[in-house]
Amino acid sequence: MKVPRFMTVVLAAATLLGVAQAAPAQQRKPLDLVLALDVSGSMKKNDPQGLMSETVSHFISQLGLEDAVGLVLFGGQALPVHPLAPLSMAEQREALLAQTAQIRYGEANTNIAAAVERGLYELKSRGRTDSAQALIVATDGIMDTGSAARDEEMKRWLREQLLPEARDRKVRLFSIAFTETADYTLLQEMARVTGGGYFRAMSADEIGKIFQELSTSLRRAPEAVPAEPSAAPSPKVRGNLSLWMGGGAVALVALSIFAVFFWRSIRTRSATAESRAEKTSELGPLPLAELLDIETRDDIRLNKPVMRIGRDLDNDVLITAPTVSGHHAQIEYQRGQFYLKDLRSLNGTFVNQQRVEGEVLLKTGDILRFDKFRYTFLGPEPMAGGTMVREAPLEASGETGRRRKTLILEAAAVTKEIEGEQKGGES
Repeated sequence: MKVPRFMTVVLAAATLLGVAQAAPAQQRKPLDLVLALDVSGSMKKNDPQGLMSETVSHFISQLGLEDAVGLVLFGGQALPVHPLAPLSMAEQREALLAQTAQIRYGEANTNIAAAVERGLYELKSRGRTDSAQALIVATDGIMDTGSAARDEEMKRWLREQLLPEARDRKVRLFSIAFTETADYTLLQEMARVTGGGYFRAMSADEIGKIFQELSTSLRRAPEAVPAEPSAAPSPKVRGNLSLWMGGGAVALVALSIFAVFFWRSIRTRSATAESRAEKTSELGPLPLAELLDIETRDDIRLNKPVMRIGRDLDNDVLITAPTVSGHHAQIEYQRGQFYLKDLRSLNGTFVNQQRVEGEVLLKTGDILRFDKFRYTFLGPEPMAGGTMVREAPLEASGETGRRRKTLILEAAAVTKEIEGEQKGGES
């Protein structure tokens, strides 16, 4: 049957309208991408001509101006040499390309877990909420920290914490293995768990081809990744009335049990919350106390009864170094004073160069050390007899500026004294 001309026009208009309406949904999200590149000494042998630097620079230049890129170089440790920043900013783009051009190999070890953690942290702290996020890890080696026991701890940390976190945050990991010596099993697992991709280059000449394939993979819509392995699906139920009735009875019993446990859970959580609230109210307002980072001069307000310190992202004081334990230590306000407690950390917690065993009462000017990271504790002093002078909270005191200035002056004095001791020791 011949379709009237006006109907053809109507159908064509409807088709165009449908395409126009669907277009916004198909527009690609801006990309937040962190490149984590291995700069260990073995890479000098596997990439003698430095093709990695040239290829990565070309790859970055092919990305859109709406995309953002960061650069992490790793050996024994992972160092963010360029923060995640949009390529639309000419100054940032030129600085990134300059850093890429300066890539040099020579690190002694290869800590893949540290590279993943540093990349995830960069995406979490600087990533955009409306972006697609990805992390590219390129290495020619295996997990090698110089200690077999430490290597296993790093792998366990990667598998049990970092990869699940990446999957939950929808960060895709793309791994590149150079030569047969790379831990391709681990690199494949990183890609599989997060819905990313795995690539292998048998020689440096294949680096360019791999990054071309990466460009395509990054633009492809991510595949759904199951949160946890699930049991095999049950057989399809056919039209059997008795089976349906039995299943309904089982479901009813299960629902009743679930309702009982759910109600008990609510009661328990409510009681726990009330207990915590009562404990917090008993403490009263916390006096002003801070940790001053001796290296960066950043100050951290101790504004909670318990402040946890460590490498994991749920800590109040975050130290992203593989030599710091996941939950390394904590500072607790109790009985009118601040106490430092070690949480069975691997490398120990120190106050004034003394290792912490149990709890230690903190005093203004104490130097706290977690591995090599040092902080000065600044807070109210216990008076004679152990009584703490409680100050009004900052919001109500009206002397915030004066008190804060006093703390900063105390910190400067302590730092000056430490530097003097170091110079005296060197002489």
